[in-house]
Amino acid sequence: MKVNAGKLKLGIWFMGWLAFAPWGMGIEFIQTNQYTLATNATLPAELWLSAGRITLAGQAQDDLFLFGASDTIKSDGTNGVVTLQGECRNDVWALGNSIDLSGQVRDHARFLARTVTVSGSIARGALLIGTGVHLTRTSRLDSDAWLMGENLVAEGNVMGRLTLMGQNVTLSGTFGTNVHVMARDIVVLPGTRIEGNLAYRSATELILDKDVKLVGRLIREPMPVATSSGLLPPLQSAVVQLWLFAAALVVGTIFFWLFPQFGQQAIAHLTTSFWKCLLVGFFVLALSPMVCLLAAMSMVGLPFSLLVMMALGILIYLSKLVVAVFVGRLGLLGFRNVRFVWYFFLGLLLLYVVASAGVIGIVVWFFIVCAGTGSLVLALCGQKLPAIFTRSNLPGGSV
Repeated sequence: MKVNAGKLKLGIWFMGWLAFAPWGMGIEFIQTNQYTLATNATLPAELWLSAGRITLAGQAQDDLFLFGASDTIKSDGTNGVVTLQGECRNDVWALGNSIDLSGQVRDHARFLARTVTVSGSIARGALLIGTGVHLTRTSRLDSDAWLMGENLVAEGNVMGRLTLMGQNVTLSGTFGTNVHVMARDIVVLPGTRIEGNLAYRSATELILDKDVKLVGRLIREPMPVATSSGLLPPLQSAVVQLWLFAAALVVGTIFFWLFPQFGQQAIAHLTTSFWKCLLVGFFVLALSPMVCLLAAMSMVGLPFSLLVMMALGILIYLSKLVVAVFVGRLGLLGFRNVRFVWYFFLGLLLLYVVASAGVIGIVVWFFIVCAGTGSLVLALCGQKLPAIFTRSNLPGGSV
């Protein structure tokens, strides 16, 4: 009993450490309607920020995680706006309705928004995703960059490799090395200079103007052709599934060793009230994203939303472990004196085999996640049920 209590305390301490580690590392969380960093101000520590309007004109010395929250379903352009006018010495992650960079990012920049406009500089890698992404004539990207969206315009200077994936792409600037474009419509304006190759993938042939300076070659790549023949793709899929199966075995062994009684309660709820577990799990999965979104936009703030998402992710992963034992027990119900590990191994193997069966596998996996998540929630909040496995048969129960 003392050993099991010690393992329970160890598990609680570990999960608590994961949940509250950011506060111990000096990370600052802010949730407000509007946030402004003045020109002469400095942010010394990492910042997680959620606000309707974000304007940073000062200096940020550590990583920035910015969420431009919009309190309206149809944005009018006044909310969800992130404006970066100052100097960011480390990585910047930004999500919002509109992101405008006119300052400097000394490290990586990763932006996701409806419109992304860059008129400043990014020293290292850039990942810019949006309905419209625009590199203006004053922009400078010193390293590799990825632009993805519907309408992409690159007019500035990109010293690294540039990759553009979208519907409509316009090139008009200076590019220090290779440019790779995948789009339906590609336009290269006169005056564009490309120091490397221009490789493109499009349904129509690209013809360059005589005023376009291309140092390398113009390469048209073939359009991808779907194929189901060949041994390599199935073999790769089998290797990935085998690796995931082995990882689940390891995680399951640790989970049932640390929390044998909790795991048994979840399995007991599956055995006695499977449909109840399925219904509870469905509501948890359906309502959790809404709770996270409302929490991020309310006074509770982004930290609580992140904790809810982390807890939901843990429940989803653990769900297949308890369902695996449940399925293995059904398959070996006629055999006596079977060790717990064989229930778990056989059930997990069956789940991965069925889940790899195309569309049917996706449906089955959805039911697995719902039932397993519901059983874990009921084990945490529901009544205690009689034990199914003997104490000596549980992992860690005889230690």
